[in-house]
Amino acid sequence: MPIVFTIFANPHGDLLLTEEQNGIQDALNPLVSSKKIEHLIRTSANLSDFFDFVSSRAKNEFAILHFAGHAHQHILQLQDRQVSFEEMARHLMAHSKESLQLVFLNGCSTHALVDSLLELGVPAVIATSVPVPDVKARDLAIRFYKHIAQHDSIQAAYQSAVRYVNSAELDNTRKIEENPKTRDILFPSNATQEEFPWGLYVKEAYQGKELRIIRKKTYNEFLVRQLIDAIGDQCDPIRRFREKVSGRMAWETEQKIADAAKAILAYSFVGVLGLQVQKLFAIGKEDDTEAKLRQYIEKCVFIANVCLELLNFSFMSQLWDLQRNNQLILPQEIANRMATSFEYDLEEQFLLLVALFDVFNQASYPLPVPELSTIAAELVSGSSLHQSIRELKNRNDQLGATLLDRALCYQAEEHLTQVLITFRFLTNYRMVSIKHIGYRQIRKVPPRFVHRYAALGIDSKAQENTEKIKYTDRPTHTDSVLLYRGDDYERGINLSPFVIDYHALTFEKGTRIGFFSLENLNQIVEYRMLDDNSRLLMEESTIRQEINMDEMLLDDEKRKALNLANVVSDFREAQRLLSDGMPDFSDL
Repeated sequence: MPIVFTIFANPHGDLLLTEEQNGIQDALNPLVSSKKIEHLIRTSANLSDFFDFVSSRAKNEFAILHFAGHAHQHILQLQDRQVSFEEMARHLMAHSKESLQLVFLNGCSTHALVDSLLELGVPAVIATSVPVPDVKARDLAIRFYKHIAQHDSIQAAYQSAVRYVNSAELDNTRKIEENPKTRDILFPSNATQEEFPWGLYVKEAYQGKELRIIRKKTYNEFLVRQLIDAIGDQCDPIRRFREKVSGRMAWETEQKIADAAKAILAYSFVGVLGLQVQKLFAIGKEDDTEAKLRQYIEKCVFIANVCLELLNFSFMSQLWDLQRNNQLILPQEIANRMATSFEYDLEEQFLLLVALFDVFNQASYPLPVPELSTIAAELVSGSSLHQSIRELKNRNDQLGATLLDRALCYQAEEHLTQVLITFRFLTNYRMVSIKHIGYRQIRKVPPRFVHRYAALGIDSKAQENTEKIKYTDRPTHTDSVLLYRGDDYERGINLSPFVIDYHALTFEKGTRIGFFSLENLNQIVEYRMLDDNSRLLMEESTIRQEINMDEMLLDDEKRKALNLANVVSDFREAQRLLSDGMPDFSDL
């Protein structure tokens, strides 16, 4: 296991080394806890400790040596004495010639050691050309190891750290000053810090190659491992997968196993959500480009939005039915959602879910998704779920103003992981689109209904006929999208008109799911289509009053128009009951 060896010496107590030590330790903890590295720390380091400690370890374990303290040229100030670093380096290389990747000398004016370290065989050295500011030294080190913990290469971690600290102000330096009279010798008056004082120096044989302490982190790796571990007890396919990989410490890094885990997760999450998770996995496999980084972050945000909207529409559908008989005074958030002319952002969706949850609890109505009661503590403003939602929204807001890098993608992935873990019970739900209901009654035989439906999920694709048939003694809603748990979709939640299958309405093969997005001032209801994020506009129609139903049902084009008109009519009915008291802007 690679060792990151950090040594600190602060005999005069004048440097911020405790902050640097704690910051590096915090940064590397994820790698330590996942057993990808070992982090060894020596504070108040002296010469004897260094030699004894290096000798006690097995050969080729050390990957990084980091020194923080006072220094000048070839000399480092340890806790008990000043020492020449060349002999320490030879001792380290004798034990780590094949494993050592970097020596990081975070003190003043250490550039004089670079050539000798590269000649010894050290692949890379970070050293300083002049005395360095203490705060900058601390910040550079902490930021560097944060990027190492994100599986960045040494070169990428250094460049990111430099960008982070490059604008900091000057402060106390880390140079050795035993005698104030020698100041002009140690730090000549003509020395300046106009150029960045730290440099990364790479041995010629390694130039052009990425130097890494651990293997390059891949997209979806954190997401897949965390979801499998969190959902295993609630989902049988995932539980069986966990049994098969039991005992493999880092199975998520093995492509064949990780691909199997991704397929299981995409199948396990409910309907349209599973499809979006599958698309995120596909984006993660693409080569890194600016477009790929943007798409990855956007898809993380989109998946969280689908989670929240699906739950919100479940509540709103049930509340619509309840409001027909119970005139509750509903909070403004619900009325705003039904009459908004603006796209709801991710945080607004969360706050709407909180408001809906409170309505059902206060009225003692059964929750449409009972498992929400188990996460009640998260359905409040300021919860950890709210923080993850807010961070995802922030990543999305930064897309146009921030230089994108892999770290931003990993951050978005981590926040999405927390959202999906919170809503992991959605692996127990399914969705279907009812395409057609037929009626069959034979003399002396009880009547039966023929349901033609499409199960929504990664098997349901646009323009492909994946319809199924169920022969049953119960009817169900025609042209509806149902959310249900178990095997009985007939008792599921009818999400129409908040969620529609456009292909079911227009008699096309396959499915094309749209989520209600907004109503503009022209009273046009807008749906966001999940397959390509395009917009579908639907408006009022007079077709229902034009001719009688018998004639209309003989004309497929008029039947399509009738289906679309019914969606808008249903929306208007729901809007009237759920946004009672909102101003009418239809005459503007």
